[in-house]
Amino acid sequence: MKPSVLEEIGRFRKEKGESYAGKFLQRLLALTFIKAGFDVEAEHSVEGPDLLVGRFQIEVKTTTSEPFTIEKKDARDIRQAIKKGKTPVLALLECSSFRGWTLVSAEGLSEGSFSRKDLALRRISELERKINDHFDDVVEAWMPNLERAPESAFEEMDAKRRMGQWHP
Repeated sequence: MKPSVLEEIGRFRKEKGESYAGKFLQRLLALTFIKAGFDVEAEHSVEGPDLLVGRFQIEVKTTTSEPFTIEKKDARDIRQAIKKGKTPVLALLECSSFRGWTLVSAEGLSEGSFSRKDLALRRISELERKINDHFDDVVEAWMPNLERAPESAFEEMDAKRRMGQWHP
């Protein structure tokens, strides 16, 4: 992740709060999947899996420091993904690190706290590379709108996602 992008994310999180910013980061991730050539079937900010992308059901976790926590709801969603024939994935973003997104197989994980090191052997490297190759561009494209009018930008981001477009 570019230093300027990390700085923008950090500033946005500080101004808007962790939970609020987490919803925006999830939506930015959905748009990043589109830019990387994937079809994003669904994105849920409250109920259900966070993202449905092709064969992947993705739970998004953002934090300012490790560990990442898998809650009871997340563990349930992971089990349900397997029953539906989806591949459960955790998308992890530590907002104080230049590492970008870490994407790992969540199959078999239960509730608990995990560091990147704990999950290192579960990484989905090719998917992770595709997302990190495009995330900075998506953040840079949307950040002016997010800073100017976050609520309308959030709605516009969803409309673009539904049309299969990533750029404002």
